[in-house]
Amino acid sequence: MEGFNAEVDMSEGTINKKVRNAQLAQINYMAVVGKVEEANGQVDLRDRDQKDPIGKMTVDGLVTYF
Repeated sequence: MEGFNAEVDMSEGTINKKVRNAQLAQINYMAVVGKVEEANGQVDLRDRDQKDPIGKMTVDGLVTYF
């Protein structure tokens, strides 16, 4: 659709565990979708090298960001 490559972690781990695994796998950006984000139609964008998340945004906002 927009030409991005993405992977989805549907494992049973916690979100924190999934984020840590993505960092160890050297994934540059993580778009985290928990229950709150799902309900609001948003993603919580994180950068592998930053401690704090970039922030919550809509999927259209995510595409614009990149």
